[in-house]
Amino acid sequence: MRILTAGGYAAEATSERYLPTPITTAMTVPSVEASIKHRYDFGLPTLAAGPDYYKRAHFRSPTEYTDTPFQRAFNTDLGFYEYLSQHPDAANNFHTYLSALQKRSPQWVDWFPVQERLIDGFKPDQQGKNVLLIDIGGGEGHYIKTFLKKFPHAPGRLVLQDIHQPKDTEELRMGFESMKHNFFDSQPIRGARIYYFHFVFTDWADSHCQRILGKTAAAMTPGYSKLIINDVILPDTGCHWQHAALDIIMMSTLSGFYRTKEDFERLVDECGLSVEKFWYPPGGMGDGVVEIMKKAEDQLDG
Repeated sequence: MRILTAGGYAAEATSERYLPTPITTAMTVPSVEASIKHRYDFGLPTLAAGPDYYKRAHFRSPTEYTDTPFQRAFNTDLGFYEYLSQHPDAANNFHTYLSALQKRSPQWVDWFPVQERLIDGFKPDQQGKNVLLIDIGGGEGHYIKTFLKKFPHAPGRLVLQDIHQPKDTEELRMGFESMKHNFFDSQPIRGARIYYFHFVFTDWADSHCQRILGKTAAAMTPGYSKLIINDVILPDTGCHWQHAALDIIMMSTLSGFYRTKEDFERLVDECGLSVEKFWYPPGGMGDGVVEIMKKAEDQLDG
């Protein structure tokens, strides 16, 4: 116990009698417990496999989802999410940890001018059949629920798309629809006002992001539809240590990475899109917003 008391994880009441500390009390919170288990079980082995992987790859960043230090660490050909699907306890830890992060982070609807930039321009006669917002790859719908709570009287339909549909009919009670959809496939809803992505492009290398953006751009209406990327926007210099550390983890686990303004501009330009504006959350930490529109036909060759 000496190492634990020295580190502040336990307090000595008397000789060989111990008490919890604020640290160990916090570790009993389910989300904190899940975070520790996920980082220990997955983060550390993946990072430990990094030096050998990068040496063999001639120190080039991974570009394929199934060829990263994660596969070397766990001796698998499966991608991270596919591996989790076969290990329910690990998947539960990951999703509990991720859910806690989402709830702690500033929500884009609380600081981004949604009403002025998005809702005010909504036109119910567009070919998107009155769709205001599509949350693409939105999982169980945390962000579409947040949007609905913030704007309960917003016009138009709200649609949650994910490769797995929610297990119950909660969306019907909440006031949004769900649709099974793989964002690598053609977007079936054309002409919607908002195509929203949160924490999607961070997971993928540029070539995969271009596929996702291309499929989405094909469904957008120039001058009307907006594509919103709600994700970290790295500065060119002075990157915060948390973002720098997570950037390494994303690259080592998924072949993804955080992007700078220049990275985003280049990525969307290659898909017939253009950045309208970059928006940053209060305090500079957390996820920003990249506001994007589709280029008109006369802009595509420029």
